[in-house]
Amino acid sequence: MIRLYMKDIYEESLVKIGKLTKALKERMSEEEIMMPGYTHAQKAMPTSTHTWLGSFYDALSDQVIILQSF
Repeated sequence: MIRLYMKDIYEESLVKIGKLTKALKERMSEEEIMMPGYTHAQKAMPTSTHTWLGSFYDALSDQVIILQSF
């Protein structure tokens, strides 16, 4: 029973992650806006919204690969 529940959660998670990555990719294709960069609560090199959103997109894509390996 737990195994079936986990299978449902797994499939639902993949669908939700897919929707989120699609939304991030669409937003990344819009106008690139420059923004200040921060590291360890200190100012760093300027970055863009494309780069910032791309980091979330890449992290989620890696998680999908990990989930699919189970």
